[in-house]
Amino acid sequence: MITSLRGQLSRRPTRTTIQDPRTGDRTSIQVNENVFLTGLFRPLYVAELASLLPFGISAAASGDFNPLLAQNLELADDIAENLSIGMHLSVICAEDIPRITAGDMDQLSQSFFGSSLVDDFVRACRIWPRGPLPDDYYTPVQSPVPTLILSGGIDPATPPRHGDMVAATLPNARHFVAPHLGHGVSLHGCAPRLIESFVRAGSASELDGKCLQRLPRPLFVMPLGSPR
Repeated sequence: MITSLRGQLSRRPTRTTIQDPRTGDRTSIQVNENVFLTGLFRPLYVAELASLLPFGISAAASGDFNPLLAQNLELADDIAENLSIGMHLSVICAEDIPRITAGDMDQLSQSFFGSSLVDDFVRACRIWPRGPLPDDYYTPVQSPVPTLILSGGIDPATPPRHGDMVAATLPNARHFVAPHLGHGVSLHGCAPRLIESFVRAGSASELDGKCLQRLPRPLFVMPLGSPR
C-alpha cells in the first residue's frame, strides 16, 4: 500500500485540503512524494503519534490525506516556534553534512525513506555559511562527571546505540533505555523522578531505570473493518 501510494505521488502529485486539528483552519497543500515521506517520518519521533500511522496511511490510500498530514501541523508549528532554521543549518552544515560520503548516500538511497529527506539539507548547505571546526571536534568527550543518559528504543533520530557510544568514555555515566518511547524520554513516566534523584544525589550510580522498561507503547489505531 505504502509503496504503491509513494510511486503514484512521485509520478503525479495531488492537491488536497487538510484541517488543523487544533484550530479547525483548512489549508490547501500539494502532496508529493517528499511531503508524504515527511508525513510518515515526523510522527515516528512521538510514540503516541506513530500509533496513528496505520489509520493515516489507510486513509491516504483512499484519497484522504487529512488523518496522516494534519497531525504534522502541530509538529511543524512546534518546530517553527522552538527551532531556528538558520541556526540549525549553521550547525548541520558545519558538523554533519560534510561528513556524508557518496557511499552513505548510496546506502541511504536503498533504505525505505531514501535520500530525499537529506537532499534538501545538502542543497541548502551548498550556499549556507558555516564556520570551521577544531581538529579534535569529533573526539569523544572523556570526563568523570556523573552523567545520566536517557534513550528511546524507537527513536528514529538518536537511537540507543548513540547513548552507548556517549557512555563509553564517561566512566560515571548510566544509560537507561525506555524501549517503547521515541525521541524525548525525560517527560514520560518515571523519567522526571529519575532526573530529580540524579540531580539531588549528584550521581547516577544508585539509580534504577527498570521503571522505564515498563512504560507501554501506545496501541495502533487501525481503520474500521481492518483485520486484527
